[in-house]
Amino acid sequence: MRRVNQCLAALFSMFAVSAALGQGVNNCTDGTKDDAKNWKLVPCNGLSVGLPKAFDNRTLTLQLQKLKQQLSQQQTQNGVFDFKSVAAALNNLQGLSQRETSTAVSVTASPTPATSLTNTLNTGIVDANGNPLPNTTTTQNQVTNSSVTPAAPAFDSFAALPAGFSPTFGSSPSDLLNDQMDLSYQIVNLQLLLDRALSDRIYPHSADGQTRLQTVLGFNVTLDPPRTANDAVAVVEVALDVDDVSLVALMPQEKTYNAAALSSKSNAYSGAAMAGAFQVGGGLRKRSQVFYLYKDVDTLSYERMAPGGKIVFGWMFRPVLGRRSVTPGLKQLFAVLALPKKDCTAAVADDSCSITLTPKIRTYWKKYDRNTQTAFEEREANRARDFMYGLSFGLAKPQLFAHAGYLNYRAVGSVRIGSTDEYQQQLTPTVTNIEWRPTGSKTATISVKGNNFFTDTQVLLGDNHYSESAGNMAIKSDQSFELASTLDQVASGTGVIQGRYGLSAPLVNTGPANCREQCEYGVEIDGSVQPKLTESLSGTRRLTITLRGKPDPKVLLTKSKDDEKSAYKKQSWKLAVSNLGVVTNGSLTAKSGAATTYATQTPILSVNGTAVPFPYDIVPILVGGEERVQISADVSDTLLNDTSAATIKIAWPFYDPERWSSTIPYTPIDAQFTVARVSDNTFVLARINGTAIVGSTDTKDHCWTLIASDKPLRFGTPDCTPKPPAPAPAKAGRKPVKKPAEAEQPTVTPLPSRDKSIASFVFTLPTKLPSKALLVSTDAGIYHLTIPDVADKKDTAVKVTTLQQYDSTWIDITYPAAKVPVRVETNGVALKWRIDPPDPKAKPDTAAAKKADKTLHVEITRAQTAKPGLLDLIVFGKDDAQIVKQQIKVTCTLCGDGGDK
Repeated sequence: MRRVNQCLAALFSMFAVSAALGQGVNNCTDGTKDDAKNWKLVPCNGLSVGLPKAFDNRTLTLQLQKLKQQLSQQQTQNGVFDFKSVAAALNNLQGLSQRETSTAVSVTASPTPATSLTNTLNTGIVDANGNPLPNTTTTQNQVTNSSVTPAAPAFDSFAALPAGFSPTFGSSPSDLLNDQMDLSYQIVNLQLLLDRALSDRIYPHSADGQTRLQTVLGFNVTLDPPRTANDAVAVVEVALDVDDVSLVALMPQEKTYNAAALSSKSNAYSGAAMAGAFQVGGGLRKRSQVFYLYKDVDTLSYERMAPGGKIVFGWMFRPVLGRRSVTPGLKQLFAVLALPKKDCTAAVADDSCSITLTPKIRTYWKKYDRNTQTAFEEREANRARDFMYGLSFGLAKPQLFAHAGYLNYRAVGSVRIGSTDEYQQQLTPTVTNIEWRPTGSKTATISVKGNNFFTDTQVLLGDNHYSESAGNMAIKSDQSFELASTLDQVASGTGVIQGRYGLSAPLVNTGPANCREQCEYGVEIDGSVQPKLTESLSGTRRLTITLRGKPDPKVLLTKSKDDEKSAYKKQSWKLAVSNLGVVTNGSLTAKSGAATTYATQTPILSVNGTAVPFPYDIVPILVGGEERVQISADVSDTLLNDTSAATIKIAWPFYDPERWSSTIPYTPIDAQFTVARVSDNTFVLARINGTAIVGSTDTKDHCWTLIASDKPLRFGTPDCTPKPPAPAPAKAGRKPVKKPAEAEQPTVTPLPSRDKSIASFVFTLPTKLPSKALLVSTDAGIYHLTIPDVADKKDTAVKVTTLQQYDSTWIDITYPAAKVPVRVETNGVALKWRIDPPDPKAKPDTAAAKKADKTLHVEITRAQTAKPGLLDLIVFGKDDAQIVKQQIKVTCTLCGDGGDK
């Protein structure tokens, strides 16, 4: 007996300490300290929480706003209330009760026994002396009882529902309407939660209603349940010792599964026995079955009340779908918090707009009762379980409660939460280098290197929008991306990068555009040298512009004297091809710090916003003895021609446009002047390109020449117009001789402007003006002028003749004398017409009379004026050509009396 007790004691000890041997890694603490003020180490319980992380609250807000929009759209498109289903539910039954109970009793008599007679012949009988006796016969009556086993009576089958009765089960109309109302209220409640409470968005201690600082804390939780954690709930609890912290939301809020349960129960009792000459039997059968749907909760979030300003929240993880333990793995948990700080819009020196949080994590297990779907700790066990624990000497107590690391505690570290403006400044996209390469006659690839190019980064360049979703942008990493664009968009100017954080950043290269020495401040088109355009050859022309360096405006402001400014400008304007030739720099394709020689990026020449295709010729020239750079390219006639003005632009893409972009207006030689005819002999000549014909500083010898007749006419400064010779004085004693009248002389009248320059002249010639003229400039340049005709404008409006309803009359129509009328029609009906014969007594027609319009007479009858409205009267000539058209308006005279009906 003593040996048996020793075995039982050893077995009990093994059960008692087996839980402590489950996970023997003693690198966790239960939140208590020993006498040496050191944390008490215990085995880990399989619930591990990583360092807290601060996520972007704005990203979450955008996602919630999108979710709210989808929810509102869904509510609008698919209304919650369905009154047809409510009306259809009027015939529904909400329940049907049917008991399945069967009772059977039987009493039967036992079968009667069978009898039989048996005769036995006795032979060899002797007496006491051994003498034989005669044979005898013995008769015997035998009774036989058959074997009987008592049997229980059979059960009857259960009756089905009455014939023709097929009920429809479902919710009652009132319950269905209430469910739809509840669903509508839940949608409204969810929309309010997505909008967030005002107390979570406004800083409570600010009188001017500043925005409250919010953050999203994230935790990585690893679940690795030990062997003893069967039928147990894992709990991860976070505590923050910060006053006035508001918990906005927990994610995930819950995670559930829809499950189905089928419960069947059947009881049957029967028996039979012999009672004398009778057999007695009986039986009872009952059966029940329950089928239902329920929600099995896997993850559940909660917020627990805590003393003081402490806030405690957490998550529970339950075993689901019949499993005995929680699902192991890594889970990401998030908590949205409204912090007791204001969200500043500008950087501050102190910590008034930031806060440091130190979450305290507590992880432990709770026993799970799947029958009641409740969880409890050791101290929360009810009396029935405590009795069972004591009755079994602790053997029935879950091993989980005996685990030395049943509870783990950890202060996971601090995380600093800054203001929104602080994060935006740190995460705004920045550009360090941009390179572009032409990939075709009209396309180019742009490579950008920098930082903070996150997902959903977009680019606006010219008129185009670039994004990964559009397929014209590829984000390689947070430090680089590429665009597929056109030369027109590249030449249009600098674009902007729309990142996830901060305002848009300009798509501009830093530093000079690979320029050395003379052009550090930039390059511009030399306005003193007009762009040149050659004659068209096979649909193309050669365009040439001249470039010069730009002076630094800051240095220019330091020059006080005009001669100093002129000298500095003259020095800055010098530009050689060597300045733009080669430089030593890095590249997107080169290693960091590499020293490689690359040619400068080619500028793009454009006309009216359309890029001129490559190649370009870049050569050095001299302008007034000074160095310049000349760029030539072939342009199509559709871009530039002899009659259209244009804007020519040269730009180094993706560099500061104030320095590396320049435009100049281009006006073709023959389109620089406009001619407005006043009369047969007078017209006005004006220059339209902003340059005067005679400048304000031109005082003499600035002469232009107009060739519009046999004699060239000089004009310009006052000394250009020749004065008529003075008449010779009459000799004494002689009468003056009457000279023949001289021919009329042309006159030129200048129209000076406000700055005393002259851009317009009025010319009056003694003869009729020609349709073409030539203008010769002071530097012998020739301009072709077109003088418009002065033609009398005739009234081309259709004439309207008004007649009354049912009128019958002749009307007159005038037509050109050079035309010969053939017929007159109205609405496809031929009309009678005539022309008056010439008067024999009239004088012969003069030339002017022969050109005057003639008149014909057309008869309009009641058939045409019977209905009110408009009639088109058309006079046709030869070959059905229309000569003249006139309309007749028929007004209603009997409308007031109903005569029009």
